[in-house]
Amino acid sequence: MKGIIPTIHCCTNNESENLGIFFMEWFQMIDRWTNREVWNAECATYSGFCQVVGQPDNVVSFEYYLKKIVEPIHARFSQFLRVCFAKPKEQFMKTRCALKILFRIRSVFPKDKSIAEPIIDELKRIIDMNGEISKDIWTLA
Repeated sequence: MKGIIPTIHCCTNNESENLGIFFMEWFQMIDRWTNREVWNAECATYSGFCQVVGQPDNVVSFEYYLKKIVEPIHARFSQFLRVCFAKPKEQFMKTRCALKILFRIRSVFPKDKSIAEPIIDELKRIIDMNGEISKDIWTLA
């Protein structure tokens, strides 16, 4: 996660399309595991969810997964998007690519109101810049 999410700051137009698909699939997968039944069936005994490599008996709990993994992923992704939206006039490509990624993942992200509201505020700010920014940025926002 730490190496993938920052790529939204330095991707091309075509790469943003691919990243959007990747992030959509990624969020679908991590959100699927927020269902306790699915977690118990697919993750609770899987060594890939160990807290310490090489200790397959030490799998993270469902509650730990929700609070320490899923929530921070959503919060951090939101933070990276908002940074991309900060200067739409000066950083046209960064803003455009982040908007394209957000458009692609809109069905799976953001799901939490506390994550969505800051993003919506940034988008409203961009929309209010009509005439000052490129028409395609304004339209995407």
